[in-house]
Amino acid sequence: PFCFTGIIAVGHINEAIDQGNPEKTLEALLLPTAKLQDVRPVNARHYQDVLYHAKAQKCKESQDESELLWLDEIQKGISDANNNIKEAA
Repeated sequence: PFCFTGIIAVGHINEAIDQGNPEKTLEALLLPTAKLQDVRPVNARHYQDVLYHAKAQKCKESQDESELLWLDEIQKGISDANNNIKEAA
């Protein structure tokens, strides 16, 4: 089913990623409507870096600066970031 609240969460998250503020990004990732799994506040800065890079990559590939990361892409970024940190530990 099409979920409007998820779309709003996507907008908030992408806006935060663009602003480059890890605290804002974390706040957006933790929105209940985003329904993202395994968001760890301690990894906020790393989420910001990973998601910013993913978004820049997506905009470059599509040659569209207004591209958004969708929830599945955001979830993948979170999982990748968590794994990176686990491996580095």
